[in-house]
Amino acid sequence: MVKTAGKVRSFLGSYFVVLPFCCIIFLGITMVANFMLQLYLQVKDNALLDFSSGRGIVISTDYFFAFQPVGHGKYYLCVFGMASILALFIGYKLRSNLGSLMKGLKSNARFATWRELKKQYVSIPEKGDPYDGVGGIPIGRFLKPAKKTIRFFGRQIVVLTLTWRLLIDNSNTHTLLLGMTRSGKFVYFFSYVFENLSRALLLKNRPSFVTSDLKGELIIATKKMLEKRGYIVYAMNFVDQTLSMFYNPLQKVIDAYLIGDIDEAEVECQSIAYTLYHDPKESQKYFQNSAIHLFTALVLAVCDKAINVKKNCTAANGSVEPISDLDKEIKVHGEAGEIVMVRFPSDRIEKLLFLQSETQTLTIPEALTWEDTLTFTFIRAETGEKRAEYIVPIIKTDVESITLFSVAMMLRELGTKNVMVENEEGTKVPKNALTWYFDQFDSMHPARGQFAQTNFGSGDSTSDVMSTTMEKLTQFTNTKNAKMTAKNSLNLEDLGFGEKPVAVFMILPEGDDSNNGLASIFIKQAYQSLVKRASKEKGQKLLRRVFMNLDEFGNLLKIDGLKTMLTMGLGKGIIFNLGVQEYSQLIEVYGNNDADTIKSTCGNHVYLKSGLPSTNKEVSENLGSYEYEGRSRSGHTFSVDKHKNESLDERPLLKPEELSKLRRGEMVLLRNMKREDNKDRDITAHPIFVKGHHRLSPSYKGLKEYMDPSSQSIQDIGLVSQVKDVDLDHITPRDFIPYAEAMFEHRPYLPQLMQQKRIKTWKDLSVQEFFSTDQLQHLKTLCTNKVDRLDEDDVSLIERSTNMFEFNQTWKMLKQQNKLNDITYQTVKGWMDRRIEQRKKVS
Repeated sequence: MVKTAGKVRSFLGSYFVVLPFCCIIFLGITMVANFMLQLYLQVKDNALLDFSSGRGIVISTDYFFAFQPVGHGKYYLCVFGMASILALFIGYKLRSNLGSLMKGLKSNARFATWRELKKQYVSIPEKGDPYDGVGGIPIGRFLKPAKKTIRFFGRQIVVLTLTWRLLIDNSNTHTLLLGMTRSGKFVYFFSYVFENLSRALLLKNRPSFVTSDLKGELIIATKKMLEKRGYIVYAMNFVDQTLSMFYNPLQKVIDAYLIGDIDEAEVECQSIAYTLYHDPKESQKYFQNSAIHLFTALVLAVCDKAINVKKNCTAANGSVEPISDLDKEIKVHGEAGEIVMVRFPSDRIEKLLFLQSETQTLTIPEALTWEDTLTFTFIRAETGEKRAEYIVPIIKTDVESITLFSVAMMLRELGTKNVMVENEEGTKVPKNALTWYFDQFDSMHPARGQFAQTNFGSGDSTSDVMSTTMEKLTQFTNTKNAKMTAKNSLNLEDLGFGEKPVAVFMILPEGDDSNNGLASIFIKQAYQSLVKRASKEKGQKLLRRVFMNLDEFGNLLKIDGLKTMLTMGLGKGIIFNLGVQEYSQLIEVYGNNDADTIKSTCGNHVYLKSGLPSTNKEVSENLGSYEYEGRSRSGHTFSVDKHKNESLDERPLLKPEELSKLRRGEMVLLRNMKREDNKDRDITAHPIFVKGHHRLSPSYKGLKEYMDPSSQSIQDIGLVSQVKDVDLDHITPRDFIPYAEAMFEHRPYLPQLMQQKRIKTWKDLSVQEFFSTDQLQHLKTLCTNKVDRLDEDDVSLIERSTNMFEFNQTWKMLKQQNKLNDITYQTVKGWMDRRIEQRKKVS
């Protein structure tokens, strides 16, 4: 900080000097008044004094302390009044002419002192030793006296020594780390994050990690240490896929499809598609949106062929979940007052009575084989009327074939060939095989609905839509990527609920960002899985905290919904440490609005070094300024009698150019969320400047015994090689055309009622039929307001919806793409929910 001019003068004008000086003046005047009073009394008592007789006035120093208020009250009242006025006047002159000009009116920012920090943060041993509680991000270190027992000539002696303590922030707070290339993000920050968090005394207090790792440096340095401390370490290796874990991005789609929640499967598809295809800088939104719809349709079609069951079929008052893969029990949904008769292949009949609308579990008591069928008959108990009947087959699933490689193969096989179909005149004409394939789906199937929104096959846009979609899928046709994404090695819930902590390292190649989209999808899916599981737990929190350590975060593809993840994740126990080179990287990937939200939700901003003036300027402004007294002088060059002026100025705690020149290990920490100390007392969270001996030692020196990235290569750290054993030929689906030709026959359990005559539901209604006139007008206004980020292509997409099914899918997609704000989305969703409820009551 800049030295303030006139420190001696300011000290003379401070209250420490002025108040005592005023008191001295007051006492001095009082003592003189005492002395004068004593002289006056002698003169009065000796009015006829004969000076010639040798008698005179006696003068003594004791008169100064002879205080006689009795009988002289008015005299002392006048004296005290004059003394007070004079003392105050002199004090005012001293303060106004010599006192400091700094009153904190312009600015009063300052850095926190280490005495304050020790009361505000937890300290633990700098390295190695376990500790009670949970770890956190490193702040700095300090020396603390400690007792140590040594042996001296065979005797144990207790000596006082100094030991290093690490100050950490172990609160649930996101951190944004700013550091240009080679600034030391790993050696001064992430290395200490891994080391201190992983040595908590209790295993339950050691968090799981999801880490982006450029070139594999982090896993090489930390794998051995983490495994010794009880961690299960996985590597999602995009540098050498043969040494990688398995990760199938479609697993959440498969899970949803298997339990019959096809709507959820569709949402998961759209989320993956948005990450792969959304580009805020792309001007041609039509092709981008069409690619999202086509990708979603393809994934659902692959799921349909592999799983080959339609869940939750409903007719009249009842529904039943079809059986797959020889399940040992099934769930039957019935309405109040219904009887369900279940006929097994052996003709044995089981009876279920529903006293209320509920789900009952039926155990399968006999051995079943593939293609056996069970018959479910729903009967109204009161009248004996048969309401519905289902013939449910036992169908073997082929989940292994649901991969992104299969999706790419389907597009490549069907998108480039034609099939011969009859037109209205009965003439055989060629038709694109992909278009024909989706025509075979039931009109209400989400795959057909998504495909319809692509306008695929119309005009010259066909090849462009296909090219846009295939461009991102090409990376999964690479043999190594195809094998790596064929299955899963990790249940994502184990990150927050497993018996042991888990560390996942996403190893990204330098200079090749083709697979960064997979890393972004993994982060989103891990978050969603953890939050969904946490919502079922007491307190709705993870049993184990999860740290998302995303170094080079600005180089990852945009993570869909990151703003919400940051806002809601802390309450669940999901903490993000985001490492970027500059603030501008956030703006480039997420746009101005979302970038501001990301910065504001990160309670800690740690600055190491930046070469970009705009970043340094922003950090400098956020640090604030402080006042100081400046001095100027004027006069002739060699004159010793110059005129001097003093003025109050302000300057930043650290100027942008000073920030760009920080020495190694120095860092600045802005802590927006810190509001209390260790004893829950309110504090002012001044920024922290870590310098001098408080700087952390670089990990290659200070933590060398625990991590040394230079001693091994990625081939030497014991990564399991299983990916190369995957047989792609075995898991690749084929015979799409024959399957489509018999697609309807593959669903024999659909009741005849639904095969012959479809009951018109709300999904079949047109937008004009569904909404009222006022709602249609309001909807038009909502779509053209400036609050939402809808462009012409988005509005056109809404207007092209042929029925409410398509409208609902489009509306959900636009919300997922953050183009609709919450109020707009919920307003229209509320209209739909109320209208659907009204139709249910009428029916």
